[in-house]
Amino acid sequence: MTQRSEPHIIHLAMAVLAIVIGTTNPIEAAEACREDTGSGTCFEQLGQTNLNALLASDMTSGRIDTRITSKPWIAQSWSSAPFALAQSDTHLKMQASLDHLGGYTNSMTVRRYEDAKALAPQLVMPKPVPNAPVSLDIWSTIDVKADERDAQTLRSQLGVDYKLTPYAMLGMAAEVATRDDITLDTSGDGQRFSTYMAFRPIKPIILDAKAVWGEANTTAAHQSIGETRTEVSARIRADLKVDDLKLTPMLSIEQDNGDASTFAGGSTEKRTITMEPRVSGSFDLGSSTQVEPFVRYRGEINLDKVGNANGYEEDGVTELVGGGITLVKPDAYSLAVTTDIGKLGEPEKPSLDSRVQLKIPLR
Repeated sequence: MTQRSEPHIIHLAMAVLAIVIGTTNPIEAAEACREDTGSGTCFEQLGQTNLNALLASDMTSGRIDTRITSKPWIAQSWSSAPFALAQSDTHLKMQASLDHLGGYTNSMTVRRYEDAKALAPQLVMPKPVPNAPVSLDIWSTIDVKADERDAQTLRSQLGVDYKLTPYAMLGMAAEVATRDDITLDTSGDGQRFSTYMAFRPIKPIILDAKAVWGEANTTAAHQSIGETRTEVSARIRADLKVDDLKLTPMLSIEQDNGDASTFAGGSTEKRTITMEPRVSGSFDLGSSTQVEPFVRYRGEINLDKVGNANGYEEDGVTELVGGGITLVKPDAYSLAVTTDIGKLGEPEKPSLDSRVQLKIPLR
C-alpha cells in the first residue's frame, strides 16, 4: 500500500499592496471644516458626501454579468474555501454564495476521493458527481472601507436571484450601511432595496435593468441630514473578440430622484446617458505568466444640463480616460498598474488616480 499526499492551497486571505495618488486631500478638507464657523456650508457638503457614500454604490456590481453568462461570481481560485476574502490596509471584502458553497463542497469530496484512492489504489470506488448548476442562488457581501482620515463605511448585502432560463434571470437584493467619520465627528446609516433582471438574446449581448430605492440619514455639526433616493436604469453590454483583443462596449441610461432633508431642503432629479467602451487583451509570456493591458473611455451626459441653443452647458458632459496593465502568474501573484484621468469635461482641473496593486495568495 502506498500513500500519496496531494498539495493543496486554501486561500484564506490575500495580501494587497495599494498605492493611490489623487488630487484631493481629505485631511486638508477636514481642517478647513473645523475652521468653518459661518453658515455651516462645509458641514452641509460633508453631510451630502456621507449620504452619497451610503446611497451611491452599485449593489450588483459584477453579479449580473457573471450570473447571466454562467461564470463563477467568486473566482475559481477560492474553490478550496467556503468564501472569498480580499484585504488591504484600508479595505476588507468578504463574499459568499450558495452556488460557491456547492462548488466548495464538491471540491472537498473530490479531494477525499483522491486521498482514499492514494491510500487504497486497488479499491474500485464510484467517482463523485459534480454539482449541477443552480437556478436559485443566494449571495452575500460584507464590505468595509476606510479613507485617509479614518472615515469608515461598512456595507452588508444579501441577495437572491433565479434563472428562469439559461438566458434570463430575475433577482432582488437588500443592503444596510453605516458610515463613521472620527476626524469630523459625523456618522450616518442607510438601507437600500433593489430588484434587477437580465436577458441574453444572443451570446455576446447582455441587456439588464434594475430599480433601487434607498434612504439614509447622517449627522453633521449636530444637525441631521436625510435623503430618500430612487434609481431606475437600463443597460446594454457586449463582449466581442477580435483576434487577441476583447472589445466591451457599454451603453446605459439612468434616472435618479432624490428627496433631501438638508440644511436647505429640496429635491433633485438627474438623468444621464453613459457610454463606456473598453479594449483589453491577454498575451502569454511563457512560464505560465500572462500580461493583460487595457484602455477604456467613459463619457457621461447629464440630460438635465442640456437644452440651450448652443448645445451642452459647460458641465453637461463628464469624461474619463484610463488604462493599465496587469501581470499575472496563477497561484503566485498578480501585479496591476492603472491610471485614470477624470473630470475632463468639467470646469475644474482634471483629476488623476493612479494605482499599483499587488495580490499574493497566502498559502
